[in-house]
Amino acid sequence: MREKLIECCALDWSGISPAIFGAMFQSVMKPEERHALGAHYTSETNILKLIHPLFLDSLWVEFDNYKQYTSEARVTNLNALHDKIAHLTFLDPACGCGNFLVIAYRELRLLELAIIEELKSADQQLLDVGEYIKVNVNQFYGIELEEFPAQIAQTALE
Repeated sequence: MREKLIECCALDWSGISPAIFGAMFQSVMKPEERHALGAHYTSETNILKLIHPLFLDSLWVEFDNYKQYTSEARVTNLNALHDKIAHLTFLDPACGCGNFLVIAYRELRLLELAIIEELKSADQQLLDVGEYIKVNVNQFYGIELEEFPAQIAQTALE
C-alpha cells in the first residue's frame, strides 16, 4: 500500500480533471444509498450545457467585442470585464462532490487567462501570470449534507 501511495504521489495529476471524483464517488456507493441521498453525478458535458448559456457565452461575447475596440477603450473595457468576473459568486445548493463548481471555476479561469493574454500580449511577454490572477476558488460555494462528498469537493477546488 505504501508503494502504491508513493506511485500516486509521483504521478503528474495535471492532466486529470478533478471532475472525475464525482463519478468515482457515485460508483462506490450502494444503489439504495445513492437513491436515498439523491446522489447523482452530473457529467462535464451536461454542466457545460448549463453554464455556457447561463453566463459563459455572454462573457465570451463581451470579451470578443472588447478585443475589437481601439487601444484605450480596449484596455479599459477588458480590465472592467476582468474585475467583473473576479466578483462573480457561484453557489451550488446540492454540490455533492463539486463537479459543477470545479467546471465553472475552470471555465471562468480560462476566460480570465484569455483576458490577461489579450491585455499583456502587446506590452510584454509573461512567464508567470500569477500576479494578474483575480478569479479564485473563494468565489465558489456549495452546500452538501454528507461529509465525504463535501470533502471531495473541497479537495477538488484546492
